[in-house]
Amino acid sequence: MKNHKIIISGMMLIFLITGCSHQLAISNPDDYYSSTPYINKSISLGVLPPQSQDAERLVNEIVDNLRGLGNIKVISPYAKSAGNPVDYILDFNIQTKYSGDGMNFLISFPGFLIFAPWWNGYNYKANLNTKVTFTEYNSNQVVTTQTYDTQYRCKQSEFDRTWTQGADWLLTYGIASLIGGIVFTNYDNDITSDFVRSFSQPYGSYIARKVGTLLNSL
Repeated sequence: MKNHKIIISGMMLIFLITGCSHQLAISNPDDYYSSTPYINKSISLGVLPPQSQDAERLVNEIVDNLRGLGNIKVISPYAKSAGNPVDYILDFNIQTKYSGDGMNFLISFPGFLIFAPWWNGYNYKANLNTKVTFTEYNSNQVVTTQTYDTQYRCKQSEFDRTWTQGADWLLTYGIASLIGGIVFTNYDNDITSDFVRSFSQPYGSYIARKVGTLLNSL
């Protein structure tokens, strides 16, 4: 009988540790949509190198989507020289701020009673401020600057934040989730790479289409 209890406890522990996880998923991929513009003239663009490694994936996604619009030739990364003329030089300045969510406290406590971190996940946000500067190659003058604000939200949970539920069901009876819930309202830096990978495609498509629409008016 004692061995059976050990086996059952061990199986329950494995379930709580491995089961209480929620794969990262974007909650609002379609919040930012812009119609595909028809580029009515041939345009060449030089995109300056990203200003940070964190922005590189996002700029690359924008460039890939610009190339898919048609009638646009994109050189990226671009370095201005006499033998490398383009119509416009584009500089993407992307500032990203990540944050958690106050609802994460309730998801942790009393949410642990219904395994909320597993089926719902914790909530996180990424606020992106994208400043696009258009410089005319021939005159070297800035012709326009546009700023786009976007926010992407995701749900995610993994063992580094769900261990409190396992501890509560076996040992601490809610105390771990109560204390952990306060901490979990903050952003989890461990998810940044997966978070960026998940929202980069809808973000890149949105910004590229905005740029394409603006190019028609220059």
